[in-house]
Amino acid sequence: MTVVPGWVRDRNGAMAPFDLERLSRRLYQSARRLGPADPLLVRELAEGASLFLGQEGSAGRAWAIPDLVDAVARAVRELGQPGLAAAWLEEHGLLGED
Repeated sequence: MTVVPGWVRDRNGAMAPFDLERLSRRLYQSARRLGPADPLLVRELAEGASLFLGQEGSAGRAWAIPDLVDAVARAVRELGQPGLAAAWLEEHGLLGED
């Protein structure tokens, strides 16, 4: 059974359901900073990151935004895209903190 992340807690403390489409769009935005981006590859990376988040999290756990950003960067890096991981962290103001 595949576990996906359930909830995200934003910086103001509000809870929202995890949104794979939003993650995919935000990763694509980061990828475009590096040059032409392949939307299908970015979608696959978002799905892979989602699975990584589901495995790393625990049932009922809400991901805080900084933790989610860091975990997505680690997943993308492990999936062979270190440049995109760095762009993702830079876009979120976290470059150099992982």
